[in-house]
Amino acid sequence: MKQTLKTIKNIFFKNYPRTFFTIYLLFGLFGGLLLWLPFSQKVPVSFLDSLFISISAMSTTGLTPINLSESFTVVGKIIIMLIMQIGGMGIYMLIANFWIISGKKIGISERAMLAAEQNVFSIKGIIRNVKHVFIVMISIQTLAAVFMSIYFYHSDAVGPLTFWESILEAIFLVTSLFMNAGFDIFKGGAIFANFLDYNHYIIIYISMFLIFIGGVGFIPISETIDCIKAKIKKEEFKFSYVTKLLFFTHLGLWIAGGIIFYLMEFRGGEMLTNYSFIKGITASFFTSISSRSAGFDIFRYGIAEIGVGEGAFVIKPGTQLFLTLLMFIGASPNSAGGGIRITTAILVFSGIVKFSLNRAQTKVGKRAYKENTVFKAMVALIAALILIFISVLLITIAENVNPFFAIFEVVSAFGTVGYTNGLTAMAGAFTKWVLIFVMFVGRISIVTLLSVFDFKKREQEYMLTEFDLMVS
Repeated sequence: MKQTLKTIKNIFFKNYPRTFFTIYLLFGLFGGLLLWLPFSQKVPVSFLDSLFISISAMSTTGLTPINLSESFTVVGKIIIMLIMQIGGMGIYMLIANFWIISGKKIGISERAMLAAEQNVFSIKGIIRNVKHVFIVMISIQTLAAVFMSIYFYHSDAVGPLTFWESILEAIFLVTSLFMNAGFDIFKGGAIFANFLDYNHYIIIYISMFLIFIGGVGFIPISETIDCIKAKIKKEEFKFSYVTKLLFFTHLGLWIAGGIIFYLMEFRGGEMLTNYSFIKGITASFFTSISSRSAGFDIFRYGIAEIGVGEGAFVIKPGTQLFLTLLMFIGASPNSAGGGIRITTAILVFSGIVKFSLNRAQTKVGKRAYKENTVFKAMVALIAALILIFISVLLITIAENVNPFFAIFEVVSAFGTVGYTNGLTAMAGAFTKWVLIFVMFVGRISIVTLLSVFDFKKREQEYMLTEFDLMVS
């Protein structure tokens, strides 16, 4: 019996990646079970759809085959909100904060687990980082929720709401924005299009700020708190290289994406034709930041639509392809966002430059990266492309749709974005299972998935002879 328990433990908890896989899988299943129970549902929802929404919320994706407002009770909506919060924050980060509050001593193994979940290389300062991030999350979300509650109660843009409905929908939306989840529970739909039509730019700008903070990474958030404390004490403080890289890359992609989207759509496109410059540029920048992980749509008729066997793009096909690239890149590592992450994109691009220019090292500016790290990024990119290709192939066969439509939906699931062209709503059971798996991998990361298959029992004691192979 003891040996059996040890074997089971090794199967599910042998290493950190396998432990993450197991914990998040169990959490997603538990969330699906809660959403499937009668107290969560207004109308009957199948277990598959309940599980789909649970995994979508846990991975902060936002894809859903059903209407949340019409399908779930207040209890169900609160459960979805909690799943988003825990999934975006990280299960171990939540546990660690309970340990901190209760005064429990956090050992080396727990710190190592936290560091692994947050994608950092050292356990030094990890507890401080966890506390800072938790405080910032709660503070920003609380302030934003209070403001939006008041706004929703008095605004015609969201329809008539009671006082308690305003509070629930504000907290739900703020959680979804900060965690880059893409869910909302408004009855009318197209909520950000309403904000734009009513010229309520303040809500849109607050929403962009929440998405940005949620996707910039927990390290910059933590160091910002350190900087504020240092300024108060009149001490010198310098942001780390990693923080600067994450912040400025995240910011740069947002700005560049907004400008490119506007330039691609304001001529010959239907989306921005009737918009003023302010509305057009606001919609473009909102789409840019949202497409990298959040998945909120600011256009009344969506980003793209498909029918049975044919398609009718709302934005131009070229623009949709550009958004697909942004979804694939995603947000920062150790953030609420998904995708291959911006650091992986940087490492891959730098590796290509190094090879093409025959450089001795892979570098950006005066910083050189370890070759093993660059190799890991290349593996992550290739594995992600393989996963997307296989998923698109399976969905294309199962649903008999144009592969381009399937690519958009699969990349949206992998990038934990939530943009949809309608394929998820019309999908059969097989396609839903494929998207569930892709969303789950998008949350735990493709590298973690590959590390789950580490069945090696001992280190290899000898090296094999290496050979060259033709590459062209």
